[in-house]
Amino acid sequence: PNPSWQGGSQGSFHQPAPVRRMSLESIDMDGDHPRVGSLFLAGWQGLVGNVADWFVTVVLAVGVIIGLGCLYFIYGMVTTDKQTYGQYTVESRTNAPFLLFLIVVITIVAGSYIRYAFARTALSLAQGRKPEVRETWRPDRLLPFIVFEILVSWLLLASLSVPVIGTVLVLSSVIYGPFFIFERKGSGMTGIWMSVRATMTNSRLLWQLLFVMFAIFVVLSSLGAFYSLLGIYLLAGFPDWASGMQALAMLFAVLVGVAVLLGSMIVALSAAATAYVSLDSDHQLARVD
Repeated sequence: PNPSWQGGSQGSFHQPAPVRRMSLESIDMDGDHPRVGSLFLAGWQGLVGNVADWFVTVVLAVGVIIGLGCLYFIYGMVTTDKQTYGQYTVESRTNAPFLLFLIVVITIVAGSYIRYAFARTALSLAQGRKPEVRETWRPDRLLPFIVFEILVSWLLLASLSVPVIGTVLVLSSVIYGPFFIFERKGSGMTGIWMSVRATMTNSRLLWQLLFVMFAIFVVLSSLGAFYSLLGIYLLAGFPDWASGMQALAMLFAVLVGVAVLLGSMIVALSAAATAYVSLDSDHQLARVD
């Protein structure tokens, strides 16, 4: 940026502070769409090159989950009545349908809020911007995002009438919906409509299907490969271990498995965000400020 002159008796040049750029590898284009392999390479680089930023988002998401756990714990204490008869303790649950309904609604909103923050983090990094916490978790677009997720859930439920292909087709057509909601300030329905218009074209439909199928493959294969290798390792001596070591091994397997699944999902999400900002602006998939 050009320096700006600050007036006054002691005028001076003021140089704006540099902005930290989160750059990803340039994407190879094949016609009017990016190459799938190039997108997922950028997604991987977006994860390993910005671990600290993703770590902040994950930690805050874990905080939201812990808060939900505390809420359910309090609900259990409030609705549970214990009575002691001699040496026996009898527990009974009090029906509180409204309170339970409220907690379920809070759970749905919290789950959407976590996915909302992950999508905004991926979009910021794909655009070359540092994902600031106050921006990533700012709930200004949360309501349209929740509406979007509800509508997509209904579409996915309807897609079960055509197994596999129906689900892949729905995901392919709505994949850019969250980014449109963030960037174009549209409603949940508008996000779906804009994503469908941008992706369901003769030149892009096959590529979108390939992209989503590869994303599913990345998530499932990474988790499957981890547990396959872990199973081979554990079978070698797991039955002979002490019970404490077995419990620690299972806990380690669960934690690492969750980390592998989360990492692969971040790579797929980053690839989708990179595709969004890389596509030709003539097709209204990228905004150039």
